[in-house]
Amino acid sequence: MNLDSITETLFQSNKLYKKILGASSARDVRINFSALTNKVCGGDRANVKRQVATYATTSPLLAHKLLDLKWEVNKQAPIVMMSSLVETLEQLASSTVPTAQEPKTLVLVMGDRGLTVSNRMVWSRLLAEFVAKQWQIEIFFLGEDAER
Repeated sequence: MNLDSITETLFQSNKLYKKILGASSARDVRINFSALTNKVCGGDRANVKRQVATYATTSPLLAHKLLDLKWEVNKQAPIVMMSSLVETLEQLASSTVPTAQEPKTLVLVMGDRGLTVSNRMVWSRLLAEFVAKQWQIEIFFLGEDAER
């Protein structure tokens, strides 16, 4: 999970808060990490091998709320945030091989603030690598134009 791109999308959007009942500004938006975790990890948490959230600029108090939900929370320097995330995913792709009996799914959670042109190129290359290795991929995307 790219926590910075999610919080930046939620808290800096001029449109997204309007989709939330009762919100009159982005300041009224809250993140329910428990519901988010249930949504992205599914009902059977025993099948989830690793939950990783990275952040650089998000409040550490907010980020650490994920620890109670069994997330591994990694603070990064803003300048190395994307490269560190890519390195973690490349290690995962090279160390874990899906089989017919034990398929693997990569679940990404991000906001649209992390989708710069250069990041899109990195994501395209990285996702192609996972697909080539027979991984299933799910992407949970939060953006101004995304549905609820």
